[in-house]
Amino acid sequence: MLHCLSCYFYLRVTFVVADLTNHNEVKGKRQDAYKMEQRSQSANEAQGIAIDKVAEQREIARQRHLKAQEEKRRQREMKLKEINHHVSDDNVDAIETRIEEPVIIEPEAAQLLKPKPAVKKVPKKSSFKAASKPPIVSKNKGADSANQLDLSLGTAMNNSSMSSDGFDDQPFTNAEAALKTAFNLLNNENWEQKRDGCSYIRRLSAHHPDTLNAQLHAVNLAMINEVKNLRSQVSRAAMVTMKHLFVNLRKSMEQELELNAKVLLHKTGESNNFIKNDAECALNAMMENLSPNKTLAALVLGGQTHKSIAVRGTTARLIAEAVEKMGVAKVLSNQKDVTDKVLPAAYAFTLDGSPETRAHGKQIFAFLIHHPDFDKMLTKYLTTSQIKDIQTSLDKIKVKGVNVVVPGTKQTVRASSGREDFVSATK
Repeated sequence: MLHCLSCYFYLRVTFVVADLTNHNEVKGKRQDAYKMEQRSQSANEAQGIAIDKVAEQREIARQRHLKAQEEKRRQREMKLKEINHHVSDDNVDAIETRIEEPVIIEPEAAQLLKPKPAVKKVPKKSSFKAASKPPIVSKNKGADSANQLDLSLGTAMNNSSMSSDGFDDQPFTNAEAALKTAFNLLNNENWEQKRDGCSYIRRLSAHHPDTLNAQLHAVNLAMINEVKNLRSQVSRAAMVTMKHLFVNLRKSMEQELELNAKVLLHKTGESNNFIKNDAECALNAMMENLSPNKTLAALVLGGQTHKSIAVRGTTARLIAEAVEKMGVAKVLSNQKDVTDKVLPAAYAFTLDGSPETRAHGKQIFAFLIHHPDFDKMLTKYLTTSQIKDIQTSLDKIKVKGVNVVVPGTKQTVRASSGREDFVSATK
């Protein structure tokens, strides 16, 4: 009897434990399913929030775009009002009489003024194209109104190309107002406005140099800032403008010569050939139109110790050209900022790591080596150890001359040692 009772209780307890186990398993599965459902709901809610945020950001971007377009339109209207505000009463009468006469506009300008149909954008070309020609107006009375017409059409036509040299032959009616407009355009964040500001500066340098000289320091700083611009079209336009300033203002540009030379020399080290060529053209204009003494000092200060091999090579070439232009006697005349700059620079170039730079350094010594004062000036401005470093090169230059790389090519030519030039100069 006791045995049967024990078996009964054992089986009863076993069944109770099994039921509890099954109950716990069912309860756990239900809890897992509930958690999965909660997670799914949370994920759906997060996805909905993300979609709402994206839609909100798109709406904000659209509003900003609309606001920027409205701001551009407002600036264009203000510019036109400012231009029209400076027209004198006499010019207003001339314009009214001028409206009845036919205005002949070239087909290129007429096409630029027509609204352009929507077309697909194509990659921008880096070429530096010439500007479209300005509208031609018959040469009768009311010439001032014609100039005012060109000024009002300037923005629309300058947008057609990077350079606006076609407009540089048209003077402004009000030069001071045009200068203020140029500064406003250069201070604008829009790169096309900056390019138009460079065009205004070029026109002012060609036709109103006195107005530009009054604020030449500010103009130079603005151009230097735009030469450093990361937008290649703005940088190139600024370098072309700087070239025009050198040609048209000449000695007035010497007050900021060191800063201008430094920034232009730095640009000759760019990998973009168009930027490099524009910088070299501006430097060549500087060499041709400014004082050789001051350009020589500015070149040595801006490029002799530059980190770029290309910049040092361009600097050495320009200094060699300046030495040849000044003449041997003047270079070795113990003049301040000439002899004390040329000889140490030539020594550094002769030991440079670039073959082209070394060739130009030796070319400088080839121009000077047969002058009677050469050894005297060499011992004065170079130490004994420095002279020993280049003595072998100097001996070869005396006998054989030096090979010089032709700029823009990989060809070399034999440069004369300068003996013939010195003999002819002494005669």
